[in-house]
Amino acid sequence: MKKAAIYATGFLCLVIVAALSGLGVYAVAEQVVSNSLSVSGVVLSMPSPGGAGGGGGGGAMEYKGEANAFGKSGTFITDYKGLVLEDYSAASDDGLVSLVIGEGTRALGSDGKRLGSLEAVEVDDPPDPPSGKGIIGLPYDFGPDGATFNPPITLSWKFDSTVTAPEDLTIAYYDRASGQWIELPCTVDYATNTIVAEISHFTVFALIGKVEAPEVIVPTPPTPAPAPSPAPPTVVELEPQEPPTVTPEEPTPSAPPTTPAPLTPLPEKEGLGGGAIAAIIIGAAGVGILSIWFIRRRHTESE
Repeated sequence: MKKAAIYATGFLCLVIVAALSGLGVYAVAEQVVSNSLSVSGVVLSMPSPGGAGGGGGGGAMEYKGEANAFGKSGTFITDYKGLVLEDYSAASDDGLVSLVIGEGTRALGSDGKRLGSLEAVEVDDPPDPPSGKGIIGLPYDFGPDGATFNPPITLSWKFDSTVTAPEDLTIAYYDRASGQWIELPCTVDYATNTIVAEISHFTVFALIGKVEAPEVIVPTPPTPAPAPSPAPPTVVELEPQEPPTVTPEEPTPSAPPTTPAPLTPLPEKEGLGGGAIAAIIIGAAGVGILSIWFIRRRHTESE
């Protein structure tokens, strides 16, 4: 009870002093300790008291929100109700995408309270684009989801006019509830090749362009050369020739056949008589005996 009374007394004194000095109170203190005001994450900015005559300026509590857009750390400043007090801007490393939150914009989270942080990261696997269109470059997921801005903030995207005609481009956001890309009204700065859209909330955004289906060229089959016509047969007209005249040769008379002379029969040989045969045998025996005698004689003489 005693501590509560001290806190109440300190807070009451702070309110009375602020009222008397003409500063005004712009936020409710989150914690009061030893008659002092301490608000986490807040920069208390109050002008000097006004001069005599009761005139005085106003003051406001400034809340620093953490920003991590395109991989770059920074801060944006709002008041207690989410009113942006200074312009905030961020751009991608390649300079193609930029975001600008203007001073005086009401930046609220999905819970309806002042926006405490924001981010923008590349999306490696984006949802499929609408039929007949393609995503140009990299899409970005701006967060936190559900953050709102009033009036809308500015999102800019540079493009290459030599690749895609500006009239075929648009900035679109992905509606997770319906699963569809919603195209935004855009303006084109032809001098800088930049397309600009005003966005009132955070989600996935992408530059979408019309994609023409590649022309399918069907090769024409070559026309086959006509087959050469067969040459007509050469007709050789033969002159009629008279058949050769064949003169029959007269037959050469042949010599009359020679009549062979009649064969004279040989006289028959008379047979040997018996006496002649005996004489031949006796003569041969005598010759043999003489031969034997002659051989023995010579043999004896040689001994």
